[in-house]
Amino acid sequence: MQYLEEVVGLKEYFDGTFVTCNVGFDKSEPEFFEHVMKELSLRPEEILFFDDTQKNVDTAGAMGISAHFYDGLEVLQEQTAEILN
Repeated sequence: MQYLEEVVGLKEYFDGTFVTCNVGFDKSEPEFFEHVMKELSLRPEEILFFDDTQKNVDTAGAMGISAHFYDGLEVLQEQTAEILN
């Protein structure tokens, strides 16, 4: 399976890949992000999250994560370039 960060050429910026069916929680649930933070030993303010579903972005943002909505891969590439460079 090719993950999104590989598709848009951002793999070097990611500390891990988490697939909801493997984690057991949906990204709209705080438990998903709690799992990610525990696995990576990160605090919310150390995480940058992008998603194309507003509900997931809202959940992450409510937890103190820098969360960004994107609509299409081109927009994602532009947003990440602005933030990461």
